[in-house]
Amino acid sequence: MALIGWKLPSQIRPYTDYKKSDSAMGFASDKRRHPRVASQAQLEISHPAWGVIQLKAKDSSKGGFFALRGTHTLPPVNTEVKVLIKRHTGPLNDTPVSMRVAHISDQGMGLEFV
Repeated sequence: MALIGWKLPSQIRPYTDYKKSDSAMGFASDKRRHPRVASQAQLEISHPAWGVIQLKAKDSSKGGFFALRGTHTLPPVNTEVKVLIKRHTGPLNDTPVSMRVAHISDQGMGLEFV
């Protein structure tokens, strides 16, 4: 009995060939300069006018972090903040690093290294 439509694995195109492009789906294209990786870091974000907030990082890259909003009011886009990056074992940096709020969404904010 022959299987109709059967293709050998070498003849099957990868799933990404069939996927609609982001722009066709109504999403902005992903133009990131650096690949992202999941992160468990805690970010202590400080600013003289906004005070200090603790946020959980969703992911990180060589360019920065995406921090989950939680219930906090976030500083506006282009605000420069100081960030202390922490793990469960303690801070990763001795002095806070300068970062800029690159974008804000319902989920959180993108921070890029300055």
